[in-house]
Amino acid sequence: MDYIKKVCPACGSEFIVLKNREGKAVYCTLHCLSKSQADSGRNIVSPLMPA
Repeated sequence: MDYIKKVCPACGSEFIVLKNREGKAVYCTLHCLSKSQADSGRNIVSPLMPA
């Protein structure tokens, strides 16, 4: 299994992902993902959260 280092576009921290998941792993945490979506005006509701 090969790993690569990436940089989170939301917070700038480095994180490690599997090389075969390189294209899908963009953010280091779910917090950074939700922060990015809020900043871009996207309002995505999780199916796990009650409305």
